[in-house]
Amino acid sequence: MSRNKQDYELNMIDRFLYKMVIGLSLLVLLLIGTRYNIVSLEKVQNAMRQNINIVKIISYFNRPNLKLIPIDIEDTKETSTVVYDDYTIIDGGRRINVSSSVKNIRSGVVVKIEKKDTYKITVKSIDGYEYVYDNISNKKVNIYQYVKAGDIIGEVNNDTFDLYVYSKNGIVNLDDVLPV
Repeated sequence: MSRNKQDYELNMIDRFLYKMVIGLSLLVLLLIGTRYNIVSLEKVQNAMRQNINIVKIISYFNRPNLKLIPIDIEDTKETSTVVYDDYTIIDGGRRINVSSSVKNIRSGVVVKIEKKDTYKITVKSIDGYEYVYDNISNKKVNIYQYVKAGDIIGEVNNDTFDLYVYSKNGIVNLDDVLPV
C-alpha cells in the first residue's frame, strides 16, 4: 500500500509543536545537566552571549509569508536618525554630550548590562558589532530585550555618556561603522 506525499507533509502547527518539543527537551537536559554539575549554566550563557546574534536567528525564522517572532527585521538594517554631533574623542570611542536621554544607534538585542557606579549597556546588532553605552545613570532596558534604533535605553545625570563599538577582533572606529 503506497501513501501520497501529502500524508507525510507537516502543516505549520505540527512543525511548531515539533520545534517546541525539541526546545523543551533541550531545556530539560540543560537543567538536569546543571543540577548534577555536568554543565555549567554560566558557561553556556557566556558562550551564547558572545557568539550568538539573536537578530540573525530571528531573520532566519521570519520568512516573507511566515512571522514566528513578531519583530520587523527591516528595522534592524536601518541606522537611527539620532545624530550625536556634540562629542569629544576619547580612547577607543566618544564621550557624547546629551541633555538626559540616551538613544540607541542601531537596532539589536541587549546582551549585557553591567552595574558599578553607573550602568554599562551592550547592544548587539545584526551587523555583528556590539555598541557599548557606558556611564548611564538610569537604564530603561532589560537584558535580552530587543531595542529599535532610536529607542531610549537610559538616562544620564552628568550630561555625558561614552560610546564604544566592538567587533570580534576588538574595538572599532565609530567613523567606520556609522555616519555619526
